[in-house]
Amino acid sequence: MDLVRAWGTAVAVYLVASLVTTIAAVGSDAAADGLTATGDRVVWNAVPMALTFAAMTVLAGLAHPGPRRSSSSRHALAVFAVPAVLGVLGVVFGLATGPAVSAWSGGAGALVGTAAGWGVLVALGRLRPAT
Repeated sequence: MDLVRAWGTAVAVYLVASLVTTIAAVGSDAAADGLTATGDRVVWNAVPMALTFAAMTVLAGLAHPGPRRSSSSRHALAVFAVPAVLGVLGVVFGLATGPAVSAWSGGAGALVGTAAGWGVLVALGRLRPAT
């Protein structure tokens, strides 16, 4: 159940952040312009993805119970499984449905966000770096 709690937290963060990002995008001027420039697509995909995946990683790490954190492999599974799966699915479905630059920038944002979340967990002492 310890993994389910961490994974559930990560999925909940992803769903809420996706909703907030969608509302922000629809309500912005960018929705009317269609984001035709490559730089616009990169910013509108990578930045929200980085923030979302950083929050997912940090909150999944905090939701994983203390006694279970003694096993570094189990804790890594709790923290990184959902961001890894959702990041890969985002790139795959992004390549299938839209411009490649959007898919790859979202994937890069997910990777950067997950790494940033890992850094926060290390700084909080909730995740030991690999030795």
